[in-house]
Amino acid sequence: MSTGDSFVQTMLNSSGSNAFNHFNEWRQILIYAGVALYLAYTVMYFSPFAGIPGPKLAALTHLDESYYEIVHGGQYFKRVAELHSIYGWIFPQQNQ
Repeated sequence: MSTGDSFVQTMLNSSGSNAFNHFNEWRQILIYAGVALYLAYTVMYFSPFAGIPGPKLAALTHLDESYYEIVHGGQYFKRVAELHSIYGWIFPQQNQ
């Protein structure tokens, strides 16, 4: 067996294990994505807060708030006022 043959054999053995590692990485990514989708679905439809109106992305993440704070320079309070004018208040306001 020559040096070239051992090099080819080494490459074949290592490429097989790398392919298996990539399979495991993709499997983990798919499992995490599936769990995240399941939890998002559960929160949106079966949570006690599921009946509260409003944008679902804002209900699941802080991306809406982060966008208005970072891109629009701290204007999230205006977005909240806009959402309250569209969807109303969660709790009835008491006149005092």
